[in-house]
Amino acid sequence: MNKDIMIYNKLSIKDLENLTGVKAHTIRIWEKRYSLLSPERTDTNIRFYSISALQKMLNVKLLQENGWKISKIAKLSEDEILREVAQCTQVVEDNLSAYVDRILLSMLSYDKKEFFHVYDELSSKLDFSQIYFDVVVPFFHKVGLMWQTSSITAAHEHFITNLILQKIHVEIDSIEKESAQSGDILFVLFLPEYEIHQLKLLYLYYVLLKKGCNVIYLGESVPLDAFESFQKLPKPIRYVSSFTTFPVADNLASYLTEFSEKVLVSSKDEFLIIDDHHTDQDFNGKIKFCRTVEQIVNF
Repeated sequence: MNKDIMIYNKLSIKDLENLTGVKAHTIRIWEKRYSLLSPERTDTNIRFYSISALQKMLNVKLLQENGWKISKIAKLSEDEILREVAQCTQVVEDNLSAYVDRILLSMLSYDKKEFFHVYDELSSKLDFSQIYFDVVVPFFHKVGLMWQTSSITAAHEHFITNLILQKIHVEIDSIEKESAQSGDILFVLFLPEYEIHQLKLLYLYYVLLKKGCNVIYLGESVPLDAFESFQKLPKPIRYVSSFTTFPVADNLASYLTEFSEKVLVSSKDEFLIIDDHHTDQDFNGKIKFCRTVEQIVNF
C-alpha cells in the first residue's frame, strides 16, 4: 500500500479541523453529545480518524450549510446522510464549496474515479472558465492552507494537479486547431528554470487561444538563452511567466536584470509576470508584475 495512504488514513483531530473547517472543539462536542464520530486508537492509545470519518464530516458540514440542525443530522444513518447530501448538491447548484470538498477528498484518498465524477458534474453545469475560477482556484487556496499545517504531502498535490492539468489540456486541444492565432503581438508563455508550477500559466494559454491571440507556450524550466531566436521576429513580443517558487526573493533582481539585458533587447517587447509576492515592483517600465490571470488578459 502507498505509504502516504497509510499515513493519511490516520488523521488527528487537528487534521480534521484543517480539512473540514469545523473547529476541533466543536468536533469534540459533537462526539460527546451526539456520538457523531467514533475515533479509533493506535496501539499506543493515540486517537485518530479515518478517511471515512473525514468524508462524514464534510457531508455533515454540507448539510449544516443547507439548514440542517446537527441534532437532526446525528439521527440519520450513513446511507441517509449520503442521500440527503446528494439531494443538496442537486438542488443547490451554486454551492460550489461542496465540489471543492469532494475534490479535496478525492485527493486525500487518491481516488481518480471520484475526481472525474465530480468534474463531469461540474462540466454539465459550468463552462471551463467558471470551473477554474469558482472551484479550482478556491481548491488550491485550501491546499495552500493545508501545506502550512502539514496536512498533506507533495504526493497529494502532484496527484491532483496532474489530473486538473489533464482537463486543461483537453480544453486547449479542443480550441487550438480552430483558434485564429492572429494579432500584432506575439505572446510567449514560459516558466523560468527550476519553476514547475504551470497551472496558472497553462490556463492563461487557454484564455489567450480562446481570444484568438497569437500565442506560443514553451512550458516549464526555460533557460534565458532559449529566447535568442525570438529576437529576430518582427512582431512585438509579450513574454509572460508565473513565479511561484523561483526565482526566490534574493535572486529576483538579478534574474530580472539578466532577462532585461539578454531578452528585452527591443523597445517593443515587454515581460508580464503573474506573481502574488512582488506586485508592487516595476522594473524599468518593461517588466510588470500582475497578481492574477485577469490582469494579464487586461494588458
